[in-house]
Amino acid sequence: MSSSPETALALVDGLIGCDLARYPLAWATRADILRRLGRHQDSAADYRQAAALTGNGTERRFLTGRADAEIIDGTTIDEWVPRSFAYAQDLPAEAPKTSWKDNDGAR
Repeated sequence: MSSSPETALALVDGLIGCDLARYPLAWATRADILRRLGRHQDSAADYRQAAALTGNGTERRFLTGRADAEIIDGTTIDEWVPRSFAYAQDLPAEAPKTSWKDNDGAR
């Protein structure tokens, strides 16, 4: 087990350099380590690399979403998520009592 993200990054880089350069989960692992180190641009690039290598559409959408989420209007995902929760706390506790029929009556 690695003692720091920097050590983990060096280990993953070694694996990618040897045999796993075409393995999407190696790139996704590297992207997550970079995210934890605060290197969000590099993380997004590695999530995109992982997405490009996978043959699974669901994985590709997830990885592309992670890449896109790394920077939202110049705000990192780690800063944005807590603010979105703070916003949600300002919303009414109970949703308004309406049905889909109340929206346009045509359905």
